[in-house]
This record gives sequence, C-alpha cells and structure tokens, in this order.
Amino acid sequence: MATQALISPPIVVARPSWSRYAASFNCRIGLLVLVLVPAEIFLARRFHLYGLSQYADVWPSVPIFLGCLWYGHKCRLPRLIDACELAVWARVLFNVLTLLMQIAGRSPYPIVDRQLGAIDAQMHFQTVSIIHIVARLPPLVTILDFIYSLVSGSS
Repeated sequence: MATQALISPPIVVARPSWSRYAASFNCRIGLLVLVLVPAEIFLARRFHLYGLSQYADVWPSVPIFLGCLWYGHKCRLPRLIDACELAVWARVLFNVLTLLMQIAGRSPYPIVDRQLGAIDAQMHFQTVSIIHIVARLPPLVTILDFIYSLVSGSS
C-alpha cells in the first residue's frame, strides 16, 4: 500500500487535434527538399554559381533545433515539438529558396519578366518606380544592401 502511494501515474499529454497532420506535412516538405537540393546543385553549376556556402550557414542552427525537438519528444512537450519541427523546416527551406532566387537571377532566360509586368499592370503597381524611390534614399539602400548580404551569404 505504501509503495503504491510513492508511484504516481504517468502524465499523459494529449497532442492537439491538428498535429495528426504533422507527419503528412513533414513527409511532403522532406520530399520537396530532397527534390530541390539536387536540382539546385545541378542548376547552380549550369549558371556558374559556385560556392554553395548557403548550405553551410544552415548547419549551426539545425542541430540546435533538432536537439530541442529530441528534448520535446523525450519530455512529451507537444508545443515544443511542433515549434521545433516548423523551425527546422523554415530554416532549411529559407536556404533552399534563397539559392533558387540567386540561380534565377543569374539565368539568361527571362522566364517570368513578361508575367511579372502583366501582374504589375493589373495591380496598378510599377516595380520600377519603387526601385527609383528606394535609390533616392541612401539610408534605405544601405539597410537593404546589408540585409541582402545577410541573406545571400556574401559580404
């Protein structure tokens, strides 16, 4: 009787109902990354974008998030699990998409220029006028150059 008083029942933490979609989401995003990374490596070489340093930038943060994810599973912390899963995918996809933008910028093919011009015209928005406004504001140019250097991995 005394030993049963010392043993407490296990704490069961129920995951939210929307988390049942997490496995499907993780599989789909993982598949997307598995397709995009080899495609990026091929396209980067084709368009003379050498030094895939963007991928080196992701590795310091991902193990930290994976460690937090492991801790969340170990201690049954569903909110931490969900937050860490999203943080890992956000960090990985941010790097994948950043490199794709650089590849598209170096591409000699104006793939979407016509479509972007049509979208601008339909929205009564002129991208060129925004560029001219920004160019006349040197502090904003400096800030945007700094942000771009952080995102692109170049100095």
